[in-house]
Amino acid sequence: MKNIKKYLYKFIVKPIIVFLCIIGVISICMFIFFATDNVGNCLDMGMVWDGDRKECRSDCLTWNEKDGCVPITADNIIKKEKEQ
Repeated sequence: MKNIKKYLYKFIVKPIIVFLCIIGVISICMFIFFATDNVGNCLDMGMVWDGDRKECRSDCLTWNEKDGCVPITADNIIKKEKEQ
């Protein structure tokens, strides 16, 4: 009877516990990664990520390395529509 308990613990219970711990660590890492993904969260809200100021902006039509923040104006909206 003791041998059966040792066998069950060694080959069934222990691997299940290890597997659940690994799944838990992976889940925590994924949560931290997605919760701190500022660029992705900004884009999901329909805003623009400013790479220089490292912040989410709602006053820019687009942002790029060359021009920086392109402000929202009627002329800029028409230019952007023509580019697409």
